[in-house]
Amino acid sequence: RTQEQITDNAFGRLKGEWDQLLANFTFDKPIHLTQNQVQDSSANSISLRVHQAEYLKEVLSTAPIASEIPQVRSALTGVLTAYNGAIRSRPAVVEYGDVQKQPDGTLNGILKRCYSFIDEQGIWHRVTGYKVGNLVSEWFGQAQFAPQVMGYLEGPPPMPAENLPTDKDLTGLFRFNFISFKQAEKISYNYSTSKESGYNIATEGELEGGLANSLLMAPMGFGLSVEIESQAKAKSKWETSDSRSQSFERGNSINTDRELTARLAGFRNENEAFHQLGNTGYALVKSKTADLFLLRLAHNNALVNITWQPNPDIPEDVNIVPFPINPLYTKQGTLDGKIGEDTDDHYPQAQAAYGENSYFKPTEAYQLKQEIEREKMELSAFFENSFDVSKTNAHFKAAAATTGLVNTVMNYMLPGAGPALSAIFNQTLGQVATQVGYNNTDLKKDVAGVGSQRNLVNTYVWTMEGGFYAEATSVAQTQQETFSGSAELKLSGALGWELEFEGGGGFKHTDMLTTGSNFTLTKSKTKKSSSGFKLEVGHRMPNSPRYQYEGTQLEGGLVKPGTVDAYRFMSFYLEPKGKNFVDLFTQVIDPIWLDESPDPNAQALRQALGNADQPQPCWRIMHRVTFVSRILPEFQPEAPPSLENSLRAAGIESNYMLIKKFEPYVAGISDSGTFFTKVDEVIDVQLPEFRPYKQQIKYYLALYFNIDQV
Repeated sequence: RTQEQITDNAFGRLKGEWDQLLANFTFDKPIHLTQNQVQDSSANSISLRVHQAEYLKEVLSTAPIASEIPQVRSALTGVLTAYNGAIRSRPAVVEYGDVQKQPDGTLNGILKRCYSFIDEQGIWHRVTGYKVGNLVSEWFGQAQFAPQVMGYLEGPPPMPAENLPTDKDLTGLFRFNFISFKQAEKISYNYSTSKESGYNIATEGELEGGLANSLLMAPMGFGLSVEIESQAKAKSKWETSDSRSQSFERGNSINTDRELTARLAGFRNENEAFHQLGNTGYALVKSKTADLFLLRLAHNNALVNITWQPNPDIPEDVNIVPFPINPLYTKQGTLDGKIGEDTDDHYPQAQAAYGENSYFKPTEAYQLKQEIEREKMELSAFFENSFDVSKTNAHFKAAAATTGLVNTVMNYMLPGAGPALSAIFNQTLGQVATQVGYNNTDLKKDVAGVGSQRNLVNTYVWTMEGGFYAEATSVAQTQQETFSGSAELKLSGALGWELEFEGGGGFKHTDMLTTGSNFTLTKSKTKKSSSGFKLEVGHRMPNSPRYQYEGTQLEGGLVKPGTVDAYRFMSFYLEPKGKNFVDLFTQVIDPIWLDESPDPNAQALRQALGNADQPQPCWRIMHRVTFVSRILPEFQPEAPPSLENSLRAAGIESNYMLIKKFEPYVAGISDSGTFFTKVDEVIDVQLPEFRPYKQQIKYYLALYFNIDQV
């Protein structure tokens, strides 16, 4: 051991460093309890036997051996030593790290302690070097740092906790409740080449013959001369051709699928009335990786410090950062701030009046849905009105106008020489003009204005009896680019003879033999890419019939009042925008956890916020509830008249069942005036007992069918 090591252990027990230790006598136990032996605490167990133990007297040691410096008196033993003293002020203690060089040249980490105090004479003391223990570093795992948020998912679809009582273990259902954001990309490269060769042979014969007569009538020295000609023609042709071709195609494609899934998590606590559900969101980030090291004391394995060290061998990659969702924003387990007939602790205001609490935010939901519907209409309008297939490209027009003008001027302004000059122009500068027009024509620019569906909204409706309706949209975009070239070689020739005879009549005979051959080579390459995304939702909850037959009588009351018997929710995907980034840190994440938690995930998100000079565009997936129906409670006989009481009296157990009575008459009506007039008509004719509650009924129906209320 070095001199420093010996000094470090002078006033304390050994803390590690057991290797090469011959013996360590601590005198912890009385001699009579160790069979007259002084026990050795080292690994060698070299105990000392005491002879004539009756002559030994055991006394309480005043050696300054403790877990502090010698000046500190133990509050447990109360033994005074020669080193103890009094102080006049509050002492200060700080721990620090040190490095010692071993005799073999290796380095060893030490945790030491420094004491600062003023003694009773007013002298300031600073005592350094007290050894707390040897330090060992342990690689514990990895953590992420410097994340960049790509997007986030606000947990699985909303679930009503009142429908998940703890009398049965329903945790097995949780894994079936999820939302998945799926992205698919495909890029394909295709190459093709083809060749074609052929020949043709043709023979053609033609015969022409005729007579010519001349008649002169002049009886009085003048008269009329008439010439008569007759001609006959015959023509025949024989032709044959042959061709052969070969083509070869080759391609490869790369498919990339991405999926981010959030499943419902929770647990069963029999002391609670309902299952406890997690309220967790997930941020998809690109982050760097750091190795996590734990610094421990070697002698007792106590954790001293946690250090992070960036790993240069692992590049920036994708990770998931889970975070608790702010319960004042949305809270899993409560659809609208209520759980059954009671309010959730975070939404006491939900008891007294209507309000948009937790997931129940229909105003925001329908505004977003209308914006997404406008996107769809813009796509249709672009196809119908904006992309004009009859509109010619500007470069084509320029080439056509230039060459047409030159040809016109030459042909009409330069008689005789014009056609020759025009031919020379077309074969030289005209070809240059067409090539310039071809090279300058940007086909991608023609379709640059084509929009795309950038946001999604899916609608889901669940009923207690087991009904589930889903209206889902998926989006796909395709792009294809093809380059092709063709070269052709043609050869042809003709041989024949012609015989002609004239004399009062005549004939002409022609025979011609024509042959030809051709060779064509074509090459093309095509790049095709497609991308798409969609939301997929899984939903499963305990179901129950609403009614059952008692004999021949249909009876209700099978479900506890306050239980949700139907609800509708929407799941949104919103395109990357800076506003989504701002909402994540100001609205979605639990602010106390984000600001104060030592959790590595909280630290990573604080880095993501601090590293951004401005809001980073990121996508967002969220849920909104737009309709909630619950089983109505029973009324006491002395209860005053109300809509709920009248519903019960009419055998209608919830608002949802009331809405179903009106749905056949008002579904599909979007005009508010027509809608409310129809509701009045149905109440007056079919449900006159509900006339006093027209305003309440109109209110419920307008919320459900998304009708503007005046």
